[in-house]
Amino acid sequence: DTEIGLLIHKLGWEMWYAPALKMGHVLPPSRLTREYLDRLIAGGAESSAWLDYLRGREPRRGRLACLIQWARARTMAARFSLVGWMKGKDHPQADRFGFWSARYRGEAAAYFQMALHDPASRLERILAVETKKP
Repeated sequence: DTEIGLLIHKLGWEMWYAPALKMGHVLPPSRLTREYLDRLIAGGAESSAWLDYLRGREPRRGRLACLIQWARARTMAARFSLVGWMKGKDHPQADRFGFWSARYRGEAAAYFQMALHDPASRLERILAVETKKP
C-alpha cells in the first residue's frame, strides 16, 4: 500500500487522508502463528529498505555497497539466531531474538535484490510511462 501511495505522490496525483474511514480486517488462524509473524516481519523490513530507497532516504548505492549492506544484515540475522539458540526457548526474551533475526533477514533480502537490479531505472521507466499517458 505504501509503495502505491508513493508512486501516486510522485506522479503528482492527489491523495487524501480520511480519519473517519473504518476498515475491518479478518485474520485466518494461519496468520496467528509465530512462523507467519516472522515472515511478516521479514517482509516488512524488506519493504522498508526498498521504500526508503524510493523516497530518497536511502542513498543510491552501487552494487558493491549493496552487497556490503547485505553481508552486514545477514551477519546480524545470524548473530540473533545464534544468541537465541544459545539462550534457549525458555529465555524470557526468546521471542525478541526471533524478531530481530527475521527483521535483518528481510533487510538482507532487499539489499541483495538491490545489488542484482537497478531499482532507479525501474522506477524511472514506470514514471515515464505514466506521465506520458493522456
